[in-house]
Amino acid sequence: MSRLTARKRGYGAKWERARLGFLRDHPFCVACASENRRRLATVVDHKRPHRGDQRLFWDPTNWQALCAEHHDRDKQQAETWGYSNRVGPDGLPTDPRHPFNRGEPNVDDVFPPKGRGVSESGPMGAGPAWALATELVSDRGRC
Repeated sequence: MSRLTARKRGYGAKWERARLGFLRDHPFCVACASENRRRLATVVDHKRPHRGDQRLFWDPTNWQALCAEHHDRDKQQAETWGYSNRVGPDGLPTDPRHPFNRGEPNVDDVFPPKGRGVSESGPMGAGPAWALATELVSDRGRC
């Protein structure tokens, strides 16, 4: 089933005027602001996907200003997967819906203490993961 054109989904001249007015009143990306960054927004995003519902489409309380990066990468991924993979300065996922954040992870599962099956060179002294993969590939030819 093919998708309707942008114009047929409501993104015509009327939307472009509304979009420009919204960006004039809300010039900065709300997602960047939540990360303590300041970047100009270029996209007016529907917080809840309207899926053709014109009332939801034109409801300005359902709009948010986003930069292209947050809209095209994070927002689209969240709509597809149900969560974003964006990580914070600590390297951990920031989205509470991310599988890592569902419940409290056991720190020993994520960072096992030394001497518990994981050595400096990897599991059971196997060395780096790429070396293990290389050994497995090269072993195929020896049969």
